[in-house]
Parts: sequence; C-alpha cells; structure tokens
Amino acid sequence: MTTTATAQTLSTIDDRELLLRMVEEAYRQSTWNGTNLRASLQHVSAHQAGWRPPHARHNIAEMVLHSAYWKFAIRRRLIEDRKARFAFEGKDWFDIIEPLDDERWADLIGVLDEEHKNLCNAIRRTDRDLQYGTRTARELVRKIFGVAMHDAYHTGQVHLIQAQYARAHAK
Repeated sequence: MTTTATAQTLSTIDDRELLLRMVEEAYRQSTWNGTNLRASLQHVSAHQAGWRPPHARHNIAEMVLHSAYWKFAIRRRLIEDRKARFAFEGKDWFDIIEPLDDERWADLIGVLDEEHKNLCNAIRRTDRDLQYGTRTARELVRKIFGVAMHDAYHTGQVHLIQAQYARAHAK
C-alpha cells in the first residue's frame, strides 16, 4: 500500500467514534490500563471527597466539579450555545469548603455524570465537521481529546489523594 493510500484509509476512520471511545474510556468504560475517573470515585466517601490533604490546593470534590465544568465547556463550544449555564456559579474551579454529607457528595457526582452524558450526546449528534482537515475541526477535536486526557489526569490525582487520606487516617 502506498503512503497516499494509507493516509486516505486512515482519514476515513470515523473521528467522531474514535473521540467518543476516548472520552468514554477515560470516564466510565473499562480500559486495559487501569481505573477510569468514574470508577476511581466509586468508593470515595463524602468525608474523603471533602478532605483536603495538607498543602493541597484542591480536594476530590473540587476535582469532580472541575471535571464536570470542562465537559460542560467543551460541549457548549461544540454545540455553539453561549446561553448554556453550568450547574454552579463560576467557572473552572469551585471551592468546596464545608464538610460534605452523603447526599451532597452524590449530587456532585450526579453533576459530573450528567455533564459527561451531555458531552457524549453532543459529540454523537453534532452536525459540525469533526474530520481533522479544517482549522475549526482541529480545534474541536483537540478539545474533545483534551477532555479525555483531563479525566485521565484527575483519575491519578484522585488515587493520590485517596492514598494520602488512608495514611492520614491510619490508626
């Protein structure tokens, strides 16, 4: 196969399906490489989620809302809806300073789940070109790819904070 033929074959791969696969694996589908973000939150208690490690900028609950916000922000860009509003006032990072109870923690996880579902639906349904040819499409693809990498990054941070919590609360 010639280089041109290879490039043409690769360019026919459905970018939308590949992006969805990456976003889903980073968030909730099983992967070959370990835990995804949603699974890493499964056994986090409300107390753990609100606990801030010494000298840390953020706790797990704040990471959850931060991740939800960026799923929202990318979806809003994808569907070109400037009127859409996130579930909380502000953007990017949200301070969670009060102790969390189980109900509040479940609500925060619910916001993350909902924003993930909305982002995946927007990727599936958009009529925007997601082939990597145009500058606008490249920017959208990079942002969608980036939200998957963002989830993977925060998965590692959740695991790190869980380990710090276990050490701090060992008897």
